[in-house]
Amino acid sequence: MPSLSAPNQGRAQALLGSSILFLVLPYPFVFLRFWARRIKKTPLAFNDYALFLALLFTSGYNVAIIMASIKGGYGQHMWTLSIEEITANLKVTVAVTFLWPTANSLIKISVLSFYKNVFYSQGRMMLLSIYALGALTLLYWGSTVIVAFALCRPFAYNWNKFTIQGTCGDQPAYYLSTGIVNLLIDVMIVALPLPCLWNLHMALSRKLSLMVIFSLGALICVLSVVRVVAISKLDFADATYNIVLDNIMSALEPTLGVINACLPLLQPIIPKVSETKIVTWFRSLTTLRSSGTGLSKTVSKQPSGESKSHHFERLTPDLYPLSDFSTTQRSLDSTIA
Repeated sequence: MPSLSAPNQGRAQALLGSSILFLVLPYPFVFLRFWARRIKKTPLAFNDYALFLALLFTSGYNVAIIMASIKGGYGQHMWTLSIEEITANLKVTVAVTFLWPTANSLIKISVLSFYKNVFYSQGRMMLLSIYALGALTLLYWGSTVIVAFALCRPFAYNWNKFTIQGTCGDQPAYYLSTGIVNLLIDVMIVALPLPCLWNLHMALSRKLSLMVIFSLGALICVLSVVRVVAISKLDFADATYNIVLDNIMSALEPTLGVINACLPLLQPIIPKVSETKIVTWFRSLTTLRSSGTGLSKTVSKQPSGESKSHHFERLTPDLYPLSDFSTTQRSLDSTIA
């Protein structure tokens, strides 16, 4: 692990370790998403490109937090830092005020684009709601970035508060307000498809499974609530020490957002994974164990001279009916009144 400016600081090490984990975690899911597209021979759509960009900005955010943990004194008391560490910390703060809202906004746009392709047949109101949330997301992104860059004048005063004169606006109010607006947009996006899914004419269990898949974003909403509460209680006088929880929640939100956006599209991967050598070996091992216990007892009770043949057939359940756009569109057209 890279050396920290204060290696004995547990907060800095926790932030560094979590940031490295969050940097790596979403990549396998995006890879599986593109692999699923290849399996289904489905061309990449706009939401795929938007999500890939979101992945890059999420990675940029995590790299910035890693650098702040190593060189900027994150997790350490402000008064223990050198001028160089404080300057590096403030430069990272400027970078993340662009990277974080951009990553989250791209995830929202990707999800809304996915909604448009899936629920296009649900009437004008649904499409208008999708476009309205898309416009609100873009407005949120633009205002968040512009205000962040205009909050301190001159601009260099954002990171150089020792050699130049300048002023800054109410930074705590900025972070709190952007966090609340981000939370509200997340809640609306998660709730948007639920009425359409509830009105599907299908078995209740299948309907509920779809609603669970589309409601996984609620976990992100919970993280947003935790982040907003952390910001509201943050002591900015010693921000480098107190900001650890906020940074972990901030990094986790777009990380889980990318993963959540991939999950509904991974159904084509399941048969491929079940055919791998490791899964086949594990399945054969469990079969041998079961045949050596319960099944052997059953066979031993059979009268002598009689024999039975046991035939087993592996069934592949349809776990995720919304596996691709074309299947989903035909399903909705035929099942919704």
